[in-house]
Amino acid sequence: MVWLLLILGVVLLLIVASSYTGKVSNISYGMFLEQLQKKNIEKAEVQGSQVIGEFKDRPKDKDDKGKEITLEKKFTANISPLVDAKKVDDLLYSQLGREYTVKEPSDNTILVLLLYLGMFVALFAGLWFMFRKARESIFSGGIMGGFSKSGARRSHAG
Repeated sequence: MVWLLLILGVVLLLIVASSYTGKVSNISYGMFLEQLQKKNIEKAEVQGSQVIGEFKDRPKDKDDKGKEITLEKKFTANISPLVDAKKVDDLLYSQLGREYTVKEPSDNTILVLLLYLGMFVALFAGLWFMFRKARESIFSGGIMGGFSKSGARRSHAG
């Protein structure tokens, strides 16, 4: 059981460590286009419908309360599915040249399958240990472990 908890802890630590990428601003598609037209984008990488990039100069925006904030240098934005992808691709390439890259979206099928398989194995191992412990206690008085046996003894006064 200790090994199972140790392995689970290591897996959780790896998941948290791999998801940490530093400070990144999540901007709207409109903000992305606005910064692209102002030529304030230094690098851009498109993965599926997401753009990951860096600004030349950190732009200002407003938060939910209307307070002005300065965005981080790195950003992410989702491209609208209603947009002509060829037009955005041409615009990005014409402004960024070699600093514009395109990657296929990552396929996490293997990771998901391993996660489900790991959960199944953990459940099976837990049940196996429980039934093994219950089987051992059957020989020492059943599953109840002698709960129904009374310690009282009859005595014959006589």
